[in-house]
Amino acid sequence: MAENHHHSNNHVLLPTAVEALINTICHDQNQLPPDFIIRQGLAAVGEQQALQILRTIAERPIRISLSAFIAYMLKNHRTVTSSTPSTSSTPSTPLTPSPTRPGQTSSALHALGEMEFRKAFLCLSYIGR
Repeated sequence: MAENHHHSNNHVLLPTAVEALINTICHDQNQLPPDFIIRQGLAAVGEQQALQILRTIAERPIRISLSAFIAYMLKNHRTVTSSTPSTSSTPSTPLTPSPTRPGQTSSALHALGEMEFRKAFLCLSYIGR
């Protein structure tokens, strides 16, 4: 009941391993759990990708917030997965999504991630960090 008291809409069903890693990161780095939008983003990329992102985060110090770091990693994940990895002759791939795919979900996720980052930035600006 205590979990649902804060924000009942803050629950997005994530796999147990993802939840466990989030809890570990929050405990180890004294962070608040990710918000609803970020949890949606993790759910959208799937368990394996979410775990990969969270493992990367767990190895690094969090400077702004866990939500902002996940948003950044989700944005990078989207740009990496939308590029074509088959050609190794071009080391840098443009950061544009493939024009042949609808990209509606990834575009929405990108926009939500940027909003989360801006929110974290504004909050930190107001508190003087």
